[in-house]
Amino acid sequence: MRINNFLIKITTKINQFFKKHFGDARSFQIIISIIISLFASTFFYYYLTDLNIPTVASVLLISAIFFILFFVFAEILKHLMFLLKRVRAKNLATYIILIWALKYFYNETLYDVDIDYFNIIFIAVSFIVVVAFSKSITSFIKNKNKKSLVFAVPSGIIIAALIFFMAFPGFDSKVIYTPEVEKNKISSKAEKYQVEIIDYEGTPVNLTKFVGANKRTKKVRKKYFNKGLDEVSVAGRIYAPKGVKNAPILFVAHGNHRFTTKNYLGYNYLGKYLAKRGIAVVSVDMNMLNGFLKFGLSNENDARAVLLLENIKNISKRNRDESSVLYNRFDTSKIALMGHSRGAEAAAIAYNFNDLNLHPDNGNIKHDYNFNILGIISVAGTYDQYRPADSYLMLKDVNYLAIGGTNDSDVEGFESMLQYDNVNFSSESDYFKAAVYFGYGNHGNFNSLWKDFDNDPPEGFFLNRKELLRAKDQEKILCLYTLNFLENSFGKIYNRELFKKGPYEYEDFPETNYYSRYMESGFENISNFEEDYDLLTASVNGGIISFNDMRKIYEDSQEYGLSSSDSKAVFLNSKEDSKYSIRLSEKINFSGSTLQFDIVNEENVDVANSIDVELQDSWGNTARVNLKDYINLTPMTKTFKYKFDYLLDDYLNMYAPQTVRIPLEDFKKKNPEFNTDDINKIEFNLKDDINISLDNLGIST
Repeated sequence: MRINNFLIKITTKINQFFKKHFGDARSFQIIISIIISLFASTFFYYYLTDLNIPTVASVLLISAIFFILFFVFAEILKHLMFLLKRVRAKNLATYIILIWALKYFYNETLYDVDIDYFNIIFIAVSFIVVVAFSKSITSFIKNKNKKSLVFAVPSGIIIAALIFFMAFPGFDSKVIYTPEVEKNKISSKAEKYQVEIIDYEGTPVNLTKFVGANKRTKKVRKKYFNKGLDEVSVAGRIYAPKGVKNAPILFVAHGNHRFTTKNYLGYNYLGKYLAKRGIAVVSVDMNMLNGFLKFGLSNENDARAVLLLENIKNISKRNRDESSVLYNRFDTSKIALMGHSRGAEAAAIAYNFNDLNLHPDNGNIKHDYNFNILGIISVAGTYDQYRPADSYLMLKDVNYLAIGGTNDSDVEGFESMLQYDNVNFSSESDYFKAAVYFGYGNHGNFNSLWKDFDNDPPEGFFLNRKELLRAKDQEKILCLYTLNFLENSFGKIYNRELFKKGPYEYEDFPETNYYSRYMESGFENISNFEEDYDLLTASVNGGIISFNDMRKIYEDSQEYGLSSSDSKAVFLNSKEDSKYSIRLSEKINFSGSTLQFDIVNEENVDVANSIDVELQDSWGNTARVNLKDYINLTPMTKTFKYKFDYLLDDYLNMYAPQTVRIPLEDFKKKNPEFNTDDINKIEFNLKDDINISLDNLGIST
């Protein structure tokens, strides 16, 4: 009541002021409407002047139209205000709060629904349903009014249906490509060791120079962690093969998730899997750099990188300390990094910082690490959140593996592939990079604590979780690829077949769609379509391109999932018997043993049968092979990320490039007269109406 009395006094004072100084001026609304109309006319009058109507007449005519519209609108508002006056103040306050809550719920959860004016429809219908249900239930309970059930039952059913829709996992709409191929290989190794789990904690590190946060955020975070960013924990969990000395070691950096979750423990399955096979794993605790509600950090991925390197330093020091339980447990000449989400970008940044003496954005910050990092694994990684010296992050002379799933609803595109494009090798080195994009994998199931929810509830309740691969299958894919990558990176084996050909021939891989990409140091480029925008030129000097009978042909940037890259490719929409050729007027060194290129299949079926590759030597001898003998071109993966998408048939076609490798000797087998050392023409014969793109054509070992 005191508040109401105060408001009445304020409004009375204002009214008295205007009456005293202006008298009766109740028609002032007309003048305001005229002024507004004149200003509004300036946005439209010139359309009339274009019709040769004088400027003054155009302004007056448009102003008159707006004046009439404002008058009508004012009358409507007047009657609306009359109705609102008859609503009890408490009810009106409740209605306003309800509308605000429904709008907030929509903005946080249903913003992606592709229906015109769905936000207005949802808020209006929900408002009516909630009010009808609340009033009718109250009437039935309080007044014993059975007639109110006429409104309570249908509105209650609608509310219950929404709750059920949020709770049930969704629709299993997976379409898995199963190529006719003999599964005659195993990618894993037998368990050999028991696992020893060791938790560690070292001297905290000051990261305030790398992270920015406002005072309130710092205060909340310090309250929770009982310390600030000037003393960030250097801590984590080690999974070591029991009884093994000098084990190679993988450091794992988790991503940005609620800091109330012990995120670094979500890779327990991977740590145990690798430790049983002789590789130690250190899962680093980065929770102090993670977010919670509106109290997260930004631009902190370089801080994550520094924290990762500080953990490597801590473990390396203990490994040299004879009094430590970790003495001589690890081979620090064989280190690899893995990161998930923002942790993946941090792993790439850490590799850069490892070779730098000074921080690229602050010359007063010194780095002194120089660890022997042999490989980097990016799991559903972010890219370009951190730009050293405002540049793309580049990696050189390190093995690199990118892994991601088509149903990632957090990092929605395959951003790890963007980093793949920026991994380069010295000509005399021996490194490789690989990528696998697999169907129906999400973001969260790489971490066993995050599970099916790539988005926090309530938005996560609307995800089509039924379409996802089983969590155990997604974990298995990561385990198998990681083991093979590390064994190659650490020199235990030299067999990159899984990365060169993909997993379809391996019986221990879960059934889903796979898109595999590969390149190694010895690759010699013929055409990557980056040289210009001329459709008739190749990357090599003197390379001449020709084509015929195409429905459409153009060069454009590649897409990886939903990530648009800076890597150009040529896109071919063919007719029957279309041809695309590259003639080499200058001699190319074909000492490599394999013709290699990246291809994207933009169809819903395998189109490899429809593509022949033909080579010609300088004497006119030709040899032709069919692509189906070398690759299964995985069709596009049709995904419904949200349950509403399934109901609306609003699906996404997800895909990524696949690398084809054809031994030059196979062309020789087709025609013994063909000279593989003197090739002057490469031709793609497209025998059906198909859509593909080609990139990174060259020769590899």
